[in-house]
Amino acid sequence: MSALKFAEGGIIEGIAVPYGSPQHRDAHGEFFTSNTEFRLDWFTERPLLIGHGLGVAGSEVVGKVVAVERRPEGLWIRAQLDKTSRFFGKIRDGLAEGILSFSSATMAHLAKVLPSGEITSWPLTEVSITGSPASRDARITNVREAAAHYQAIGAPVAAFKMHLVPPSEMQLEYLAATAEVNRVEARAAELEFRTIQADLNRRFGR
Repeated sequence: MSALKFAEGGIIEGIAVPYGSPQHRDAHGEFFTSNTEFRLDWFTERPLLIGHGLGVAGSEVVGKVVAVERRPEGLWIRAQLDKTSRFFGKIRDGLAEGILSFSSATMAHLAKVLPSGEITSWPLTEVSITGSPASRDARITNVREAAAHYQAIGAPVAAFKMHLVPPSEMQLEYLAATAEVNRVEARAAELEFRTIQADLNRRFGR
């Protein structure tokens, strides 16, 4: 897991997309490389969620991405937390414990994965905070969810609306398969979140 660094003013930073290889794949048998196309020029800001909106936090936006940079080890992210979010305190505590990391997301019709498992296209549409390793928790979201998240941070959605081409049959099959994986993992993530939350409550008296 790539733990996040927390700075004054609610700024957090870390690797959101660690690069892999045929010998170092994620839980789905896939891997990002330095050649993966993230389309970083499509947006100046991206929403920050918790667990891609799949857990107890739901689809609440808890901040926004303010900087993205390619580094030798992967895609580095800096994000600004929303201090008014009801989850700000819990996120701060989780960061202090070193148990949180970033995770990336794209939309189904934009992702491209070779038969070898190499991810060649993953236009970055959203970043999440998670208690699971980022490379195991990458997510594919749908257009409606993405549009709502961008509207929440006041960012235009025109950039990806230009790319809403119909998904291929293979992409639809991939989406169906990952949806089932996401459903199972979302339940596991919710249980994990509740366990961590209960532990923090016991330790800090919340």
